[in-house]
This record gives sequence, C-alpha cells and structure tokens, in this order.
Amino acid sequence: MKDETLKFGLRLYSDIGQANKLKKIAIIAEKQGFEYCWCSHDLFKRSAWVILTAIATSTSKIKIGPCVVNPITTNPAEITMMISTLDELSENRAILGIGAGAPGFMEWVGEKSQDPYNVTRESVILIKKLIQGEKIEFNGKEFSWKKESYMRFHNRPDLPIYIGGQRKRMLQLMGELGDGALPTIFPPEYIDYAISHIEKGAKKAGRKIEDIEIVACTWFSIDKDGSIAEDRIKELIAYYGQHLSPLLLKEIGLKPEDFSWINETLRTDGINEAKKLVTDKMFRLAIIGTPDECITQIEKLKNKGVNQIGIGGALGPNPENAIELIGKTIIPYFKNN
Repeated sequence: MKDETLKFGLRLYSDIGQANKLKKIAIIAEKQGFEYCWCSHDLFKRSAWVILTAIATSTSKIKIGPCVVNPITTNPAEITMMISTLDELSENRAILGIGAGAPGFMEWVGEKSQDPYNVTRESVILIKKLIQGEKIEFNGKEFSWKKESYMRFHNRPDLPIYIGGQRKRMLQLMGELGDGALPTIFPPEYIDYAISHIEKGAKKAGRKIEDIEIVACTWFSIDKDGSIAEDRIKELIAYYGQHLSPLLLKEIGLKPEDFSWINETLRTDGINEAKKLVTDKMFRLAIIGTPDECITQIEKLKNKGVNQIGIGGALGPNPENAIELIGKTIIPYFKNN
C-alpha cells in the first residue's frame, strides 16, 4: 500500500449534534492525531459543505472533505466548484468523497432515471478534467457538456478523489478511477469482498491496488469500560440498514427482510419507534467495545490491506471523550506497531 502506517479519519454524521458541536469534535480530532475529517452529506440533513467550511477555518493540519457527496442531486460542475473553493480556503487540505448514495434516498426527490454507476463514473471523469484545467466537450450517457465547460479559477490538479459505495460495480470503479476508496464495511467482515473487487477494478485499468488508499468506513463506538452509545447506534442501524447491500448483510447472517418491519415503522411512526426494533445481532454491523476490543477489530482490517480507518457514527457515549480516548490509546498503538 502507499503507506504502511495506518491512518485515522473521523467521519462526522449529522446526527451527532448541531454544526458547532461537529466543528468542536473536528478540532479535538486534529489535536488527538486524526489526519482526516470526513463529513456526511445526506439529503435533508446538515450540509457537509457548511460544516467543512467552519472546520477549515478552525483547524490547520487535518484533511477535510465530504463522505460522500452525490452527483445526482448536485451537478459535477458545482461539486468541483465547492471542493476547489474549500481547497483554496483550507490551503490545499481538501479531499473529495463522491458516490451515488442510496437509491431510496434519491427517490425521495424524484431522482429515478439515472444509473448510479454511470453517473458516478462520468462525474469522476469530468471532475478530474476540470481540476486539471481542461476545457471539456463531453457527450456521455448521463452528461452532455459544451466546450465552454472549464474552471475559471486555479485548481490543485492532484486534489484527491475518493469514490464511495458498497456494491460490486462501484467497488470496481474505486479501483479503476479513484485516488482512494471509501467502501462501506458495515459489518467489518465485508472488507474481504470489498478489497477483492477494488483490486479487480484496478487490474482492469492497469493499476496496482497499492496505489489506491483504501479507507474502511465503519460505524464505531468506544468507551473505557466498553459502554456503547446504544441509542445512537440503533438510530444509525434503523435509518441506514435498509439501504445496505444483501451481500454485506449476509456476512453476519442478516438479510434485507430483517429490516422490513423497521423500515415500515420508520415510515409510519418515525425514528424513535423504529430504533426500538433493532436487534442485538444488528450491532455486529459496528465496531464497538473497549480500546483493546476495538484495536483487535482494527488490526484485522489493517492486516487485510486497509490504509485508513474511517471512524464514524456514534463514536461513544460521549463523542468528545471518545475522540480523546482514541487519540490516547488506539492511534498511538498503531503508530508504534
């Protein structure tokens, strides 16, 4: 891989708290040795771009970017404008996480026609051309741009583009076009499948998997005594579980049908009632426990070839304390081993 030292990235979900709290957590993460701060950008939740702007002006070292922004509801030209402006503001610390998002979310706003794979593929190609200063005339399956399409201000041509997703074709696209990969690994056992397809995509494009930074995107909850942020983990599972790949769920003996009643309750009665239906088995979708228990699970991912652990979700009963605990126990462990 690019670097044998395991890196740590914080993945901020909107549900952790209000924008100022998310900014505060990012500041703590930088002080505790996190090298990356990713921010979720889900429909009808807090805007990653606004939060990342606040973080950019409150930090000096940590790399920052959305994880992920979708090119279906936002044109890749505008995505390039936003990430390039963020890069300028943060003095070349911006990183772009891009992915199609869950089809179910897109349907909320009437986006049913575009193919998630094609729209992501073409968007990455277009964004790469834009940041490299090209004038683009493009006619693809999803986008048709005229020759007037080019950036009107300077961009960093090597701004890293990470591709997110969980299904086979999107995993292979990570290997084909991504500077980095953001595979969803809820549960962690899914990493074998993910890496095998990232590598397949890389080989198809004449690339080596060692040239791609693989970020294991996990749900995570840690505390000194192993207490977990049970309520927030349940909320994540109830809200996102229905959108997870059947292959991913199969790794821990679950299937989409196990979420049917949760989905229906979420639709009719809201998240507070839906999360009451989350079972103990579903907690295996996350990395949870004491520092030692979490280290054991992270080591397995590192040994599989992961370059970065994208720690997200609940983080712990107290998110700020969890970040400090990770900085004092887990990050030093991997720097010294």
